[in-house]
Amino acid sequence: MIFVLGVPILGLLMIFDSSVINGEPRWLKPFKFFISVGIYNCTLEYLFRLYNAPETVRTFNACRWIIGLGMLFEVGLITLQAMRGEQSHFNVSTPFNSAVYGLMAVTIAVVVLATMVSAIVMWKYRKLAHPVISEAMLLGLTLTIIGSLQGLLMTQSPSEQLALIDYEGSAPFEGSRYVGAPPENRHTAPIVGWSRDVGDHRIAHFIGLHAIQFLLIAATICIRRGISRPRLTIRLASVAYFKLFVFALVIAHEGSPLF
Repeated sequence: MIFVLGVPILGLLMIFDSSVINGEPRWLKPFKFFISVGIYNCTLEYLFRLYNAPETVRTFNACRWIIGLGMLFEVGLITLQAMRGEQSHFNVSTPFNSAVYGLMAVTIAVVVLATMVSAIVMWKYRKLAHPVISEAMLLGLTLTIIGSLQGLLMTQSPSEQLALIDYEGSAPFEGSRYVGAPPENRHTAPIVGWSRDVGDHRIAHFIGLHAIQFLLIAATICIRRGISRPRLTIRLASVAYFKLFVFALVIAHEGSPLF
């Protein structure tokens, strides 16, 4: 509910506040994170209820609190930095900004770990749900976890930051969403803000994170349409989705825009 209420508020802030941070509208990043995290939490809650049993209640309740509060804390820090007019990710320009960035990294690591535990428990009790849904759950959460871990690639400092660190001993930013020279023309995709000038790791990151929603929707369609061999269909869909993730990752790694 907090995420649902936050989206229109941030939308209004984007309309009435034209200031920018790092070439993007000031409130765009928290706006995107509120939507994405809200969908993620709703998806996990659906799965927690689907695999609800006396043996799973305790673990799922713990994961609910860890993931829910963890993601709320994460987007809270992102929103705080937007309020301060500071870049949230990769920003180590001051001790406070560095501490915020470090807390974000630790928080997301704990959330990913809780998601892994959830997936293991769900698979252990997979017979509680339709076999096709369980297949989609396992493959979808696996791809989502991979997509989360892909974010580690963005923490690597590009050559210009490494050169500055070698010369001055430190740099105000460590890591980048871009591969290659920072975009000069700022040609970006609408709403999402992905670069159309250079490689952008956020595209593959987005694709990976939302694999679970794609495969659960595909599984539901297979069940309702009575598609023959639905589990095989879900497996093939997951392979195709993973190839799309890898394609976007390779394109970004080469320093080229996806579109």
